[in-house]
Amino acid sequence: MKTQMLLLLLLAFCFQTCKQTPEVVATPEEVARKWQALVDKNQFKEARELSTKRAKDMIDLIESMLFEGDDEAALGATKFLEMECKEQGEKAICRYIIQEEGERIVDSFRLVKKSKKWLVDIPDEVELLEDDPMDDLFNQYEKSLDQALKEK
Repeated sequence: MKTQMLLLLLLAFCFQTCKQTPEVVATPEEVARKWQALVDKNQFKEARELSTKRAKDMIDLIESMLFEGDDEAALGATKFLEMECKEQGEKAICRYIIQEEGERIVDSFRLVKKSKKWLVDIPDEVELLEDDPMDDLFNQYEKSLDQALKEK
């Protein structure tokens, strides 16, 4: 009887230990890409889970505009040509380049870390970063992309 009780306690302990997986902290880039993919697929509820209050407000706006009179409306899938993220403490900025209707667009995501989780944030006003070293990286990338396209 003691052996069975000990075995049962051991199994319960193993089950509980196996169930507790370590928390995986996604990187700002992973969160930004996932957030955009969810918005593109109209999975707004899931995108809100990766959003600050201001980003949730933006999702509400997108959702209301998208479905205004059209239940089948959807955003096209965003294809990132390049993304580079820079963390500074509890904040991060992910600069990216996308191609849309033949035009390259340079933009960025702002993220904040809350409770060990990166969340997409939409600033009230556009923050212009002066002397951002990331600008040089993206300018070089655009030039090399232009060169590669000309060579084809």
